[in-house]
Amino acid sequence: MSAQFLLPGLICSFAGKPVDVNCNVFVSGFDSVEEKKMDYTVLIYFRQRWNDPRLSYSDLNKTINLDSNIKVKMWVPDLFFVNEKDGRFHTITTDNRYIRIYPNGNVLYSTRLTLTLSCYMHLGNFPTDKQLCRIHIESYSYTTDDMTLEWQNDKALEISEEVKLPDYELRVNGLMGCTAGYTTGAFPCIKGEFILERRIGYFLIQIYLPSILIVIISWISFWIHSTSAPARVALAITTVLTLTTHSNSARAHMPRVSYITNMDIWMAACQAFVFAALLEYAVVNHATRREMRAARKAAKLAQAQLATPSKITDTNNSAPQYEMQLQNSSPLHKDKLDSITPPCLSTVINIQPTCPEPAPPLPPSPPYNPEESNNKIDDFCKVFFPVAFLIFNLVYWLYLNR
Repeated sequence: MSAQFLLPGLICSFAGKPVDVNCNVFVSGFDSVEEKKMDYTVLIYFRQRWNDPRLSYSDLNKTINLDSNIKVKMWVPDLFFVNEKDGRFHTITTDNRYIRIYPNGNVLYSTRLTLTLSCYMHLGNFPTDKQLCRIHIESYSYTTDDMTLEWQNDKALEISEEVKLPDYELRVNGLMGCTAGYTTGAFPCIKGEFILERRIGYFLIQIYLPSILIVIISWISFWIHSTSAPARVALAITTVLTLTTHSNSARAHMPRVSYITNMDIWMAACQAFVFAALLEYAVVNHATRREMRAARKAAKLAQAQLATPSKITDTNNSAPQYEMQLQNSSPLHKDKLDSITPPCLSTVINIQPTCPEPAPPLPPSPPYNPEESNNKIDDFCKVFFPVAFLIFNLVYWLYLNR
């Protein structure tokens, strides 16, 4: 085996001294964060430093910059990104990498990469969530006995000041070293963490404000009279369908998670308010129909009471007939007729009336006028729905900003 492919530690010491490799990552671009795919894309300068005594020299007192093609003739660490989903080298206009050798044998290997790294996101607090995304670097074949891997310093993971994300606040959380244990051995690794704190401004304009307006529009039906069924039903159904479409569009770019997010709570509450406005009209319509049936029954009862006095006057006409029968009857039958008392004898003989006077007729009840009826349900909902929605907003936003 050629010595150029052996570890520097194996050449200098057969005792197996591990090679110390220090890394530095400079983030020059943070292109996108995909919640649906749960990954993010970064443009980085990846720098590795180690010491190879075979490359030391004393003839020159300056560093030597070598072409990247020399990489195949010297030893370089076999590092890879554990959470990489896709990646590429940059080759325009030439390969964007270089190797720099110092007189004492220190080697700097720098390359420019675009990486798509996986980042598991918990979206329970969406859209006010904070995500912790990592960059995980590990040796592929060299164990901890052959190589150690460390960050160069406390600021080895840097972000360019020009990197600005429209929907996130980006900062570095911390650096750490680690050891990956597998059945084939323990391999050195390092991890760096980014904190992505979501900005809520976009969601306030595109999701929260339109849904609030849709809920408020559904309350207009409380001011439309209950007899205007086409207007109230059309308004209620339109707001329900509009909010459903708006909710589906808001979830289109979100992954299918099995837990409830804060956005789901908001959308479910808005849909409940809009649907409750539709059910409220069903209750009002039923109450209105019941009032109309009661009014019709009252009108029929009043008409029946008006027809009662005519029957009483007809019974008074039976007194003259009784008097004629009394005069034309024989003495034998007069005793029997005397024992029969006419319905109202006061009409025949001038004595104190013994029959009760007929009750005066009740005044007819006024007809049911739906325009003048005061619907207490609508009046109650005009106050209850806005107050309940305001209380929900206070609790919701205080919970988000906890």
